[in-house]
Amino acid sequence: MDPKLAEVIERVAGKIVTGIVIAGALGALAIYARPGPPRYQAMVSGNVVIRLNTDSGSMIACNLERCFTLYRPGNHIGRHAPIEIPAKAPAAASPAARP
Repeated sequence: MDPKLAEVIERVAGKIVTGIVIAGALGALAIYARPGPPRYQAMVSGNVVIRLNTDSGSMIACNLERCFTLYRPGNHIGRHAPIEIPAKAPAAASPAARP
């Protein structure tokens, strides 16, 4: 075989292999980077927000002062959560009712 023909075949084969590797990498990236379903759901009650992680099943609750874990997989949900929802403040007295 002619040395020039052998070089041309080697270059073409190298380019084909490089193209296959790049195509495989792009395909793997497209599969890995595709968007997934949302992992969180939230519920609100008064000034308390509870977030449920739908992947792990853990629940976190936050009020205006702090956050804490309500539930982690393998644990039990507490019957008395340390968050207290305050009662509505009494209505302020009208100026005419003041002495």
